[in-house]
Amino acid sequence: MGVVEMGNEAIDEEVWRATWGIEGPPKLRHFLWNSCQGNLAVKDRLVYLHIATDATCPICYAPSETIVHSLFECELAKEIWLHSNLANALVGAPTSSFVDRWLWITRKCNTIVVGKMAAFMWASWRLRNILLFENEQPHFAMLTAGFVRMVEEYNTYSSKVHRPMSFGTDGVRTQESNSWTRPPQGYVKLNTDAHVVEKCRTGLGVVILDEAGVLVVVAVKKTHNTTPEIAEALAVRYGLIVRRLGYDRICVESDSINVVKAIKSNTCMPTPIHLIYNDIKQDSLFFVSFNISHVKRACNTVAHLVARWDTSDNT
Repeated sequence: MGVVEMGNEAIDEEVWRATWGIEGPPKLRHFLWNSCQGNLAVKDRLVYLHIATDATCPICYAPSETIVHSLFECELAKEIWLHSNLANALVGAPTSSFVDRWLWITRKCNTIVVGKMAAFMWASWRLRNILLFENEQPHFAMLTAGFVRMVEEYNTYSSKVHRPMSFGTDGVRTQESNSWTRPPQGYVKLNTDAHVVEKCRTGLGVVILDEAGVLVVVAVKKTHNTTPEIAEALAVRYGLIVRRLGYDRICVESDSINVVKAIKSNTCMPTPIHLIYNDIKQDSLFFVSFNISHVKRACNTVAHLVARWDTSDNT
């Protein structure tokens, strides 16, 4: 069975550190931890829980669909690993359990390789779910590359946000123009972004951080397909839900300069996008302090990633 039973305290701590210390988005760490705990819904696990009676892999018909099989050995997973430059790094890896293989990888490989392997595992699981439960034929290479890029972009953002502050001659905190800056004391910063894919639903991403740079709210919403500029405006309007959480002093940032200019202007036109702008202006009056500004994409990375989250995937 692929069920994990961890009783050795030293191993437990090593698994914890290897999983929660990996460089990547929180959702990736949760996926890895669920894998270590044996919580992925593979057939082997379902048989153990008496939910299923047959552990056969539904894709390649191997006799036992374990977590290791699903992420590495299945014909679907092999398509990912064979086209990567990391297949040779797995030679000799244990197959007894995911925990054994994960610890083997983290002990043998450097952090960059471990991060890429984690992204490939994550992509393997997502591709599997798409094929089995969404009745689609995903493009393996493109989706895998997207997962790797998501991890890399998150790490780039993290390095910028957690960069030590410097202070100017007037004592005011300063950062480089390509890095995120904290809001003033008593304020929260609201970063928004949108992700528009042709013939697909649009994703609206909202990230709220406090004056200490601590992430307090992450929200994502799927809406109808529309133009990029309307989507960016919808993301700002969606972000104003922060008022319901008791925040009344906010600094809003968007990487769409046209949206920011329109919200700041006094222009009023009977067009769909200007109706959204008018909603934002009206909602802004309920705040004690409201400010909106344009930022570069490098300062808006988390909202950029959140807008791309697939809310149908619970891993």
